[in-house]
Amino acid sequence: MACRAGETRRWTNPLSGGPQPVNTVKNARLIVGGSPSRCSVTVSVRVVTRPVLLNTGATYFCTNHETLKHSNIKLQTSNSRDAPSSRLTWHQHIIEFYSSLKPPEVPAGIGWLFPQQDPEVMKVVDDFYGRFYNDTRKRKLFLGINPGRFGAGVTGVNFTAPRQLTECGVPHPFRMQSELSAEFIYEMIHAYGGPKSFYGEFFIGSVCPLGFIKSGKNINYYDDPALLRAVTPFITEGIDHLLSFQADRSVCFCIGGEKNFRFLSSLNLQNKWFRTIIPLPHPRFIMQYRRKQKQDYIRQYLEAITP
Repeated sequence: MACRAGETRRWTNPLSGGPQPVNTVKNARLIVGGSPSRCSVTVSVRVVTRPVLLNTGATYFCTNHETLKHSNIKLQTSNSRDAPSSRLTWHQHIIEFYSSLKPPEVPAGIGWLFPQQDPEVMKVVDDFYGRFYNDTRKRKLFLGINPGRFGAGVTGVNFTAPRQLTECGVPHPFRMQSELSAEFIYEMIHAYGGPKSFYGEFFIGSVCPLGFIKSGKNINYYDDPALLRAVTPFITEGIDHLLSFQADRSVCFCIGGEKNFRFLSSLNLQNKWFRTIIPLPHPRFIMQYRRKQKQDYIRQYLEAITP
């Protein structure tokens, strides 16, 4: 049974009759519920080919055409790509975001960095975002390139290495190491007023939410033409997903002012995500080649993000 944008329909299927497939449309929100003794879950959907298992209190984000099955489903659709999703906090959205990622195949010799597949990492991710993002307020986005193997590739939190987790009061099982980009970002965060103030206003993500390894070293999504072709749809779906949160789309701060900025700007022209994208120098470049001017770059960041 199809549903057009703007319509609301309800399918009731007795348990004795077995599950009933429900076909959804792009930019839909599913509210799955039953009697008080049964589960009540919210599902954010883009376009619904595979069975989906919904757990009590869980959320699900469908990135391809999928068939959802449940005994009592109310389908609400919207023409708006960023339809309100105020039922969920940023914390809940972020956990659901990483839990639902399904990275595509990449060229031979390149591997994904996907630490959030590890339950121990997800405990840390849950703790971190539960501390700083347990609300529904609007936030502006920072988008880096993609996670590296010493920072988010370990911790699951963008631009945050194990040492910075400890500074934030988040316990973790990782070896106590740091990473240059994380060091710069946290100096900037402390200059802004500290993690609580900064994360209350901003979310740091990446253009590609997962990183890559080639021959034991980091590789960026744009470094290999075949890799870029393979992951561009994944990148687009990921940014669409981020914008289903309470994201302020007036401006995006792009970390990496050359290739990352150009690629994000080209996607933005097609998708109309942000009104403005402001490029900022990458912290690794600053820390490796302009360390003596570090305070000047911190001021540049603060001037860009402070109204």
